[in-house]
Amino acid sequence: MLRPTQPRCEYLFDPIGIDERQPRLSWRLESPQRDQIQTAYQVQVAGSRAQLEAGDGLWWDSGRVESEENHAFYAGRPLASRDRAHWRVRLWDRNGAVSDHSVAATWEMGLLEKDDWSADWIEDPERADDESSSRPTYFRRELEVGPRLRQARIHASALGIYRLSVNGQPATDAVFRPGWTDYNLRTQYQTLDVTGLLTEGANAVGTVLADGWYAGHVGFLDRHVYGVVPKLLVQIELTYDDGHVDTIVSEPGWRCAYGPIVETDMQMGETYDARLEEPGWDRAGLDDASWRRAASASGARTHLVAERCEPVRATQEIHPISHRLLPGGATLFDLGQNMVGWIRLHLSAPAGRTLTLRHAEVLDDAGELYVTNLRAARATDHYVTRGGDVETHEPWFTFHGFRYVEVSGLEGELPETAVTGIVAHQDLARSGDFSCSDQLVNQLQRNIVWGQRGNFLEVPTDCPQRDERLGWMGDAQVFIRTGCWNMDCAAFFTKWMKDVADSVSPGGSFGDVIPSPRKGPGGGAWLDAAPAWGDAGVIVPWTLYHCYGDRRLLERSFDDAAGWVDHVHRHNPGLIWEHHLGNNYGDWLAVGEETPKLLVSTAFFAHSADLVARMAGVLGREREARRYRELFDRIRAVYERTYVGADGRVFGDTQTGYALTLRFNLVAEERRGTLASHLARRVEGAGRRLTSGFVGVEHLLFALSENGNPDLAYHLLCNRDYPSWLYAVEHGATTIWERWDGWTEERGFQTPAMNSFNHYAFGAVGSWLYQTVAGIDIGAPGYRRVRIAPTPGGGLTWARAYLDTVRGRVRCAWRTDEGGFELEVEVPAGSTAEIRLPVADPDRVRESGRTLGQAEGVHGAIRRDGAVTVETGSGVYRFHTE
Repeated sequence: MLRPTQPRCEYLFDPIGIDERQPRLSWRLESPQRDQIQTAYQVQVAGSRAQLEAGDGLWWDSGRVESEENHAFYAGRPLASRDRAHWRVRLWDRNGAVSDHSVAATWEMGLLEKDDWSADWIEDPERADDESSSRPTYFRRELEVGPRLRQARIHASALGIYRLSVNGQPATDAVFRPGWTDYNLRTQYQTLDVTGLLTEGANAVGTVLADGWYAGHVGFLDRHVYGVVPKLLVQIELTYDDGHVDTIVSEPGWRCAYGPIVETDMQMGETYDARLEEPGWDRAGLDDASWRRAASASGARTHLVAERCEPVRATQEIHPISHRLLPGGATLFDLGQNMVGWIRLHLSAPAGRTLTLRHAEVLDDAGELYVTNLRAARATDHYVTRGGDVETHEPWFTFHGFRYVEVSGLEGELPETAVTGIVAHQDLARSGDFSCSDQLVNQLQRNIVWGQRGNFLEVPTDCPQRDERLGWMGDAQVFIRTGCWNMDCAAFFTKWMKDVADSVSPGGSFGDVIPSPRKGPGGGAWLDAAPAWGDAGVIVPWTLYHCYGDRRLLERSFDDAAGWVDHVHRHNPGLIWEHHLGNNYGDWLAVGEETPKLLVSTAFFAHSADLVARMAGVLGREREARRYRELFDRIRAVYERTYVGADGRVFGDTQTGYALTLRFNLVAEERRGTLASHLARRVEGAGRRLTSGFVGVEHLLFALSENGNPDLAYHLLCNRDYPSWLYAVEHGATTIWERWDGWTEERGFQTPAMNSFNHYAFGAVGSWLYQTVAGIDIGAPGYRRVRIAPTPGGGLTWARAYLDTVRGRVRCAWRTDEGGFELEVEVPAGSTAEIRLPVADPDRVRESGRTLGQAEGVHGAIRRDGAVTVETGSGVYRFHTE
């Protein structure tokens, strides 16, 4: 029997406060039977749980829809602000049997119309008079709650970042809200359910408002990139059993004051003076006569949109693995993991002592913090003690990238329990993992995940520690497949693609970094995006479509993607991309070889034209599909004529040049073997070491393994000499480094001007681990079809991986021994699989002890390229070759 599980709305479980008027409703499939598919579904939506269960007064009943798709777009009565919908789905399997309904799920609409907002933007008049200040403001408002309260919602936003509490309790465990967007164009708001925090009678709401990305340091720029004074917007709506609604809004009657956070900045750090605490400041009954009146905020011009992805949260704690007293009297703690977040202090000390916490990713040759690579970011917190009992404190409005923390200000060595690392990032569910028989490769996989965890914070940043922390497009496009396999990134990247759309220039170019920092309201944007960076506006939505089957995201991204290709074409009619190159980074941070930049740019021009043609084909836009297919063919012809010699040598003769040419299909099929031989020659000539930078690293191992040289690909993966992935692992890396030579035994540290030890781009090799080593690949968008084709090698005796896809779990585990090859595969219900077994004779294959002809769910086996390829339906299969 087939059944639906995990019903989600807009990729979220029971979201509150969305503004998508036709939300995407999706579910996963489960069945204990093999070879099950969904043949039809029925979605029902109602305004209450009782109506849904009774099937009465439904807002929408899709009826039986003949489809294998495991999602539907709401198509019922028009949704209004604050509507709360209850929904369920049931399915029909291949035998015509109908399932029970799924568990009832919900979603709630936010404020859809501008007139729904009656709150005023407010600010602190004292902050407005002191533009140099970075001190957060504490706001408070008392309110009366009557009897029989049914529901309480707070709609809140800020130009800045805020923390909101009700009666002394946090209203949410999310941090850094409302998040980072281009505030000149669009600002998110949140809808919070605070029903359980209110009581009948007197209550209080408190909010602390800080600079955040809006008024604090952003990127390489100074403060005040988007604005100068943070601003707050709060609307409280109390709904009673009789249907009447009380609305309390932010306005100049709110009280504000400074508090114990003396200064804060996301890059510089936070100073907290516990002696300035005012107990009960966010509870009813406080005498706030000394507090000042808030002011109406001038110049608050932004478009409010609902938050549309999982927020940033503190997700785990890390305890030190060692600590020691330094000669100067500070205590140095090693957390054992390069992480992103902050430190929780837990200690006792006399009143008025200033503790200073300095953070670093690595230690220098003297065994002390190496902080020069942080550049202008101080990454330093201060805590002034209250005195008396044990004090526990953690900062609110800053984060750091670090493994080591130095605490000074008290005499003698602090105990190990004095510090705890609090890990914070976008709270995305893990959707996949990989492991194998080589423990160094397993550590590499852990490093990839930790690099993603630390850099997926509001936007996919390049690094989390220095004075940058920007959403570089090039990093995102090389890592997108790996990222979506490690974590459920659907909602995260859906939100970010809106940020990408915000960056589009009138001429059709994207920005290099998203959101694009603009100095001051309406300030100038960055230059045209560079090749391979701007192409993220094409590559990312195409990859998301494959990973999540989200055709709507493809539709919404298509015009911008096509506009990008048109922008490049308009300025480069000769089809070599040599004009409007932006910063033109080329194969950024390659080692030993420099790939010609115009080769790189033209290869990506062709690749984006190819993908836009494919997008148009999926969307049924046949005229555009033909147009961009013809453009791709023309670019490819010019590329091959210009950059590929008669002997098959690619201009520049670099690993990246060959990898891009092969992977982007830029030569005739009959020439691929020659180019593959030249790529192998270049790898051998480099001592079987890689030379690729950001642009080539995603493609290099694939170009080898897909073109007859998997042994060389494995050698590059497992190589422990510099430059390689495992060189960093062997030297203690716990995240991916920005540079292959971030530190070497011969030369020590690279230039501190650009040397991050937590940069995820080179972690793009993760997609090769899943796809080639473990053998899992997408056969059709949204995993309607799965490909399983492990390629053993590199001395590995086993490997395994799983992916929790939009349909269900895909799993592959293989093992070799003297007796043969064992492969266990899990295919989710609703999917089919093509499984490649590395054996030439199907008669040598058994599935759970049966021949292939006897195995349930196995539809056939054919010999192809020296292997046996098996077609199956869903289920768990155990193959053994003799």
